[in-house]
Amino acid sequence: MRLALLFLAATCMAAAGQVHADTALLLVASDARLVLGPPTINVHAGYLEVRNPGRTEIIIESVSSDAHRRVHIHRSKIIDGIATMEPVDRLPVEPGAAVVFEPGALHLMLTGPTRTITEGDKVVIQLKLSDQRLVPVTMRASRTAQPAHGHAGHSSHAH
Repeated sequence: MRLALLFLAATCMAAAGQVHADTALLLVASDARLVLGPPTINVHAGYLEVRNPGRTEIIIESVSSDAHRRVHIHRSKIIDGIATMEPVDRLPVEPGAAVVFEPGALHLMLTGPTRTITEGDKVVIQLKLSDQRLVPVTMRASRTAQPAHGHAGHSSHAH
């Protein structure tokens, strides 16, 4: 009987370990920053790098923030010499690849701040994946779009 209980416990622990290993690391976010505009403007920009260390594609379907009423993924383009922005509804992150949100390209547009945000404040955004999981990412508010500690500095890891 005791041997059967030990076997059952070991089997459950192994199964739990397998589940954890498959879902442990979703995305890794680095250089996450929220760029503040002039105080009279209620729009902020968000920049970061999102890397998929896994073996399957991950799709970001939406982004939210408790500090903003709305968050949209946009892609800036120049068409016939005119700068435009278009919404991005689904953003795939291929296995082993990274997607970079940067000025003049892919970026987050955060509108309607729900609280006062000043330089140095931390704002948490949630990346909603196609499988409905949420990945929290901490962004640091800044007046500049440049990464605070270079491309290699990590500001948030999602597990």
